Amino acid sequence: MAKLARRNRSLDKRKARAASRRAARPNLDKKIKKLRLLAAEVFAPRPSREKLLGAVTRLAVEWKEKGTLKRRLTDVNVMCLTEGRSGANQYLGLIKAIYPRDLDRRTISKAAAALSDAMQLKRP
Repeated sequence: MAKLARRNRSLDKRKARAASRRAARPNLDKKIKKLRLLAAEVFAPRPSREKLLGAVTRLAVEWKEKGTLKRRLTDVNVMCLTEGRSGANQYLGLIKAIYPRDLDRRTISKAAAALSDAMQLKRP
């Protein structure tokens, strides 16, 4: 019982932090929502994953050119409750935030790896 209460308190804290981060960065929240709509469209009956991955890559490149990539990735992780493991692909949180929740782990992992590869090729 105590374990469940502790877990609920922890989740409540994370949700509160996410809400305050969303309020502090409304433009970022709008971009994430826009990309989620695109993700829903892309993963309809005939998926076009390249279109979505291209849009996500453009967003990440824009952040990299501005010098805000790390901060924005952290913001997205906190806002969307997708905080990842240490040593994991740094773009995994962004992919998890945008791609549909019911997608299998392998597809998400491949998309994060493709984004990571694309970002290594695009140097500002």
